[in-house]
Amino acid sequence: MEDRMITHWDITPEEIERIQEESELLGGKYLHSSTGKLIAAIRRILKEQNQFGLITVRQLYYQLVVRKIIENTRNDYAGFNTHLTKARKCGLIDWEDFEDRSRTDRKEPLPRLLAAIKKIPVLVEVVPRS
Repeated sequence: MEDRMITHWDITPEEIERIQEESELLGGKYLHSSTGKLIAAIRRILKEQNQFGLITVRQLYYQLVVRKIIENTRNDYAGFNTHLTKARKCGLIDWEDFEDRSRTDRKEPLPRLLAAIKKIPVLVEVVPRS
């Protein structure tokens, strides 16, 4: 394992070509070299960071910014998000490589909901009738 972070100059033309070929094999469109470079950087960062646990999409974005692969602008964030979504949909990036903190465990809300429903009759009895 390397201790240094990848930067924009670490992505090789061969790596970009492999990603372009893989995209076409997966039924996707031809990728521009700048998109191939972005996806190569994303894959490397995910491999590097996921040894410590999953990261969020926003954390990935800021890793790309710090490494000077993209700039920290609204347009670059929108482009990053679009390219990442397309790469995930066509199978170049695994959906499971990210942590999603905005969603709770699907099993957890049900017991809380049932507990809240059980309290409803008690609340109705407390309200005085007029």
